[in-house]
Amino acid sequence: MSFIEIMHTYFRSEKLEAFWFILPVGILLFIFGIVALKAERGGFAWGVAIPCLIFGITYREMHILSFGLFM
Repeated sequence: MSFIEIMHTYFRSEKLEAFWFILPVGILLFIFGIVALKAERGGFAWGVAIPCLIFGITYREMHILSFGLFM
């Protein structure tokens, strides 16, 4: 197996991991951030929602980038 074939196999499995783990976690964090803002008011809601929204957006972007870079 050549180095290029090994790298293609590796990145193919990375794309599967992104699809089955990173994307659902990002979506759940994004939804949880929105729910926290709807259910609570004040500092606690913002303290929960802002990290969840940031991580949710970041995870979704990682998923999009992982599919776009190595296709």
